[in-house]
Amino acid sequence: MAESCCEIIQSIFNQFELNELLPYFKDSIESSTKQEDLLLQQITSIAFLKEFINKYWKNYFQKDNFLSKSLIKEINNIMKISGNLFMHSIRSYFMLISYQQSSFDIKQLEILKKEFTFFENFTNIESITNMEMYFPPKLWKSIRKVNFKDFHTYYNNNLDKYPLLS
Repeated sequence: MAESCCEIIQSIFNQFELNELLPYFKDSIESSTKQEDLLLQQITSIAFLKEFINKYWKNYFQKDNFLSKSLIKEINNIMKISGNLFMHSIRSYFMLISYQQSSFDIKQLEILKKEFTFFENFTNIESITNMEMYFPPKLWKSIRKVNFKDFHTYYNNNLDKYPLLS
């Protein structure tokens, strides 16, 4: 159920451009690292971050990439938060998506490691390609189109508890 919620929320964030998502990047990470017990907030933050990171790398690997280049320092500062599994997942997702969106080789990895200080732990391309197995269950996976019927089918036998779905 959490995966479906994440996919629906991410599809909403997909409607926005990188510059529109930018003001909420830091807040999304901070709220996620401080209040891990609020599931819907976590799901919303993950959906936001997935979309932000995808749009960030799309912009970064374009010729006109001023916006993404201007964010490197801020991203590095935010990624300094340590000792948190959520932050580890975000760092790994940043690397995985950069790998998926470019013609990646060892030279590209070295360039990225110079710009993004939190990439220093990624020593080779093979470690990046095996990264997906380290993410929390399915929430960090790629989205698919989800319909409202997915929720209705899931709770069809319990409409008293979930009346808004009836």
